Amino acid sequence: MLAEFYRGKTLMITGTTGFLGKIILEKLLFLYPDIKQIFLLIRPRRDSTIYDRFKKEILDIPCFNRLRKKYGRNFDAFINEKVKPIAGDLLEENLGMSPEVVATLEEECQVIINSAASIDFTARVDRNIDINVHGPLRFLEMSRKFKKLELFNQISTAYVNCDKTGWIEEKIYDYPDPDEVLKYIKSIPEEKLEEITPQLLGRFPNTYTYTKNIAERMLQKYRGDVPLIIIRPSIVGSSLYEPEPGWTDSVDAAGSLILCSGLGLIKKIIGRKYHRGDIIPADT
Repeated sequence: MLAEFYRGKTLMITGTTGFLGKIILEKLLFLYPDIKQIFLLIRPRRDSTIYDRFKKEILDIPCFNRLRKKYGRNFDAFINEKVKPIAGDLLEENLGMSPEVVATLEEECQVIINSAASIDFTARVDRNIDINVHGPLRFLEMSRKFKKLELFNQISTAYVNCDKTGWIEEKIYDYPDPDEVLKYIKSIPEEKLEEITPQLLGRFPNTYTYTKNIAERMLQKYRGDVPLIIIRPSIVGSSLYEPEPGWTDSVDAAGSLILCSGLGLIKKIIGRKYHRGDIIPADT
């Protein structure tokens, strides 16, 4: 079913320099070679072009070894045919893309996977809002012009409702109007933000889950007729089988705990007997 869905499709993916984005890209290319093309939004850096980042941070890592093995000497040709890096930034209007690229996407893009996010639990709330809330909203607004759009996938987190207790349903709960919340946060002087953040968070443990919650509600409010799907993974750990057992390149969140345990640096972890670590393999 999925192979048929992706056959001949043109996709746009963000966040592929991050751990989960790499896994998504590799799996799509490996399982669905009949995809027409995948556009990757990559932010340029002063010291490297998007093509340098694409090669060094994505293609030249072990995550893509099985694709190299599958296509052998034709690997580069396959990648050049299927993948097109484009310069852009979720923090800018039109995602920082050139008018020519925008025009191409408006005519061709059918599936969006927005995996880009700040997963910094300790980032200042306004900075996580910039990436985790305003970024998806800019993308959503742009996607309205995509003439062939069939699906907008927003990668969220299972912990968007972690401020609640008891039975928590898989739905977007009613909270205060997210626009009013954002307006209030914007009115707070920068030097006061750190002081007032605990009051803003309430039962949310960090600014990551808090801003992801706001993002879902803003997307729900403004989606209109955009075909939106929100995906809520829990803690994403290393791969179980694919692209190879135990692969990860992330030390964020639970990554550092897994790495140190694997290296034998952590011998014991204090926990409660009947509580489960909510970690899923990246290739699930």
